[in-house]
Amino acid sequence: MKKISFTLLLSICFLSSNAQDLAVNLRLDLAKTFQITKKQRLRITQTFQFNPEVEKLDEPNDNDLFNEIDLFPLPIRANAASKPVTNKPQEPENPFNEINDDPKEVSVAWRSSTNLAYTYNLFKTVRIGAGYGLLLDKSQLRHLFSSDITYTPDIDIKKVKFPQRIAFQLATRENDGEIEWQHDLSARSGFEWKFKNKHTFYSQGSVNGAIDDGEWDWDRLRLEAGLKYEFSKKHAFEFSYRYQQMLDKKRRTSNGIGFRYTVNL
Repeated sequence: MKKISFTLLLSICFLSSNAQDLAVNLRLDLAKTFQITKKQRLRITQTFQFNPEVEKLDEPNDNDLFNEIDLFPLPIRANAASKPVTNKPQEPENPFNEINDDPKEVSVAWRSSTNLAYTYNLFKTVRIGAGYGLLLDKSQLRHLFSSDITYTPDIDIKKVKFPQRIAFQLATRENDGEIEWQHDLSARSGFEWKFKNKHTFYSQGSVNGAIDDGEWDWDRLRLEAGLKYEFSKKHAFEFSYRYQQMLDKKRRTSNGIGFRYTVNL
């Protein structure tokens, strides 16, 4: 079963090879849960997220990351002065000449978020929640308010869950020195399979939308699949793949892989 799940995840990662962007998400979560009553829970999470990107440099410099690294063994080229001059176009000396070995640099975008989430088990299969988030990056500080309801049907299959969630989000964004309020509605359908005591395979699909000028507009579609390994009750690691598509006229798409480490304090 473990091999099947890993193969399935890798297959999903290559479903959209024509996407415009490929992103890497490195995430660390520090979380503390307070059990208020049997039905009520409060969870505080501090998240640090990093997104490294390899970019082309306009001009070479001595601090370039790849100056000392040859990804392919390039052969030594002959001196151009020793070659006869002809009017015929020169063919490439070898296929390695076509490799884009322009100087590169690595830039890292970062984001920090502090989240406070309250959940209440209304019924055995229904849970409601509300939360507040403080998001910070190098350009701005944002506030995020949310409320959600989650329905997890009671099925006879052990170690398998199908959580269904609807959430309303209200967030601030700074635009030309003024604070704007943005809102949207998110619907998510998930699948979780704990095929071993410490291993869980999960997948989910979600779609976002909002009312704009009195009309409903779809924003984006997200598809995600991942594997979670729990070292203990306090430590867990996840590897996931996410595909996104904007639901506008341009239909922009992106692929991303994520690495997430969670510490429950």
